[in-house]
Amino acid sequence: MTTKTARTLTVAEIEREIVAALTETDPEASTMTKFLPIRRELERRPGIAYAAPVTALLSLWGRGEVEVVMVRGSAYVKLADTFDRTPDHPAAIARGEHRRLMAI
Repeated sequence: MTTKTARTLTVAEIEREIVAALTETDPEASTMTKFLPIRRELERRPGIAYAAPVTALLSLWGRGEVEVVMVRGSAYVKLADTFDRTPDHPAAIARGEHRRLMAI
């Protein structure tokens, strides 16, 4: 008798799943989408740990590939547009300031 174990997905694979879900939900990246349904769908899959979707989302956000807004404890996300992808201002980087997640 053999036991099958689920392969653990890498952060990069989970990132691709998040981008695919956002592209499917809003191909033009014009509206914010609640992240919880995407996260729950990912967590139902074998090989995805509880915190992995959030880790992947923060990685995408840190690279400027998605925008994240927190409203009353709920994360809303969308794919980044051209404006969102602009690099941080050099003066801010020189001061050690980088992208920050702001709760509203």
